[in-house]
Amino acid sequence: MVSVRFVVVALIALLTTSQAGLAIQAPGSTVKIAGISPVAVDAGTSPVDITVSGSGFAKKAVVRARVKATKGAGVDCATVFESATSVRATLPADLIRKPATLEVRVKNPDESVSDWYALEVRTPAPVTQPPAPGPRKPVVERITPAQVQAGSRNIHVTIHGKDLKDASTIKMRSGPTSAEARANLVDQTLVFQVPAELLDKPRTVIVTVVSPDGQASDTIPLEIVEAKPGLPGESAIVAISQLNPDRVDMRGVKSQRVDLLGQGIDEKG
Repeated sequence: MVSVRFVVVALIALLTTSQAGLAIQAPGSTVKIAGISPVAVDAGTSPVDITVSGSGFAKKAVVRARVKATKGAGVDCATVFESATSVRATLPADLIRKPATLEVRVKNPDESVSDWYALEVRTPAPVTQPPAPGPRKPVVERITPAQVQAGSRNIHVTIHGKDLKDASTIKMRSGPTSAEARANLVDQTLVFQVPAELLDKPRTVIVTVVSPDGQASDTIPLEIVEAKPGLPGESAIVAISQLNPDRVDMRGVKSQRVDLLGQGIDEKG
């Protein structure tokens, strides 16, 4: 009678334990978690998908999650069975709203469950904005005319390039002599007048463009060459570097003023 009574009491205790919701390992079945991907998730207000890998997963298995050290069986997550070694689950936003350590387990339909597996919810890294692009320096590609005869007057030179800005300063130097001129932007080119003190003799003038925001270009040479007097009956060399304006609409107009800028141009020409 004693042994029979002991068996009955043991069965009652087993049933009571099962009804209390504690896990019972099914005979011949083991459920284990080997890892979770990603290994950590950022805290936030949106649900996050994870992949649980391991062994012993059954169809209709459910992933449960809870904050570590809290009581209860945890929250059942939406779970997708992939294979006996992999399931996907969606962690609800309430569980990952703030940094914490979660515990995750897999429960099969036969009530067999894995051990709890830790998953970190971390503080998200601060979002850094890329630095605003700084001012771009002007790029000088060529200068026209590239040569000017010494002794010339009222010489206007045109600079071609990129990122050229109106009201730029043209800095010029040749040995101890230096000068500056203001340039005007005309059709994406800069036009400036060469100071007379740099045209007095043959020399190489180093030209730099400095934009209004202080950005300086690379240098480019302007050659002041020896004047070559023309033979009797020959005209002086004339080089046009700029027309202002460079285009006109002559419809309904009899005449239009156009200024010629360059070398060897005088008022009587």
